[in-house]
Amino acid sequence: MNYNILNKMSYLQIMKAKFIGLLCLLFLSYTSYSQLGLNSSEGAKALGMGGSGVALTGAYSIFNNQAGILEVENIAVVLDIQRRFSLADLSTVSAGIIKNTKLGSFGLMLSNYGFESYTDQKIGLAYAKKLTDILSVGAQFNILQLRIDNFGSTTKPNFELGLIAKLSEELNLAAHIINPIGTSVTDNTNVDSRFRLGINYQPSSKVEILAEADKILDGNMTFRAGIQYALISSLYLRSGYSTNSGSFSFGLGYEFSSSFHFDAAYSYHQQLGYTPGISIIWNK
Repeated sequence: MNYNILNKMSYLQIMKAKFIGLLCLLFLSYTSYSQLGLNSSEGAKALGMGGSGVALTGAYSIFNNQAGILEVENIAVVLDIQRRFSLADLSTVSAGIIKNTKLGSFGLMLSNYGFESYTDQKIGLAYAKKLTDILSVGAQFNILQLRIDNFGSTTKPNFELGLIAKLSEELNLAAHIINPIGTSVTDNTNVDSRFRLGINYQPSSKVEILAEADKILDGNMTFRAGIQYALISSLYLRSGYSTNSGSFSFGLGYEFSSSFHFDAAYSYHQQLGYTPGISIIWNK
């Protein structure tokens, strides 16, 4: 009897391990964010606009393009939670804090992705400076940690660089790169380089349009675009599209006050399903 129980327990453990492995393979196959160090959220505003975040400015820039944190006037805190494909084991929690000073803007971000048997964590320290009236630059130093049950854990550094050019009152051009020089985690695993180029176009006070091209080294090019429309001064509707397996998204944002913002978004992936996300921003 004890022998049968042990066999059943071993079988369940094997099946659980196979399920987790299959889940990881599916996730790795269908989304560019599955790479080590690229799992931090883009924020609910960008999620609702097709994932287009590289040209955003303000608090969300701590997740997307550090040059944009210069738009934070004093202090901002942002918290973002995503449940990717509606699976608790693929949840991502990201948080950031930004402080503007006379020397430039400083930021700290943390993110945690994964589940009990697999976690991908990132801690980043950011700095941004305005070089001219038109050009802002930013950089971030990261510590990445990967832990897999039965395989141990590893910690590696890397960095990010970004810039935003204000071409006119209506149009911004943004560029960002993560890990420009290759970083090896193990003999068989590398941290991929990621390049993003995008625009932020605001033809009126009610409309904001985002678009970007996203390329992960040795991966396919992804194009994203999204639009935001202000129904009233404090309520925003958003929609977007990503060529990453034809993902559609929509969202809304509400400003409770000048200090407190709430955003929610829903993205639909044709193979893997829905990803809900919410963000809260507090500005001093």
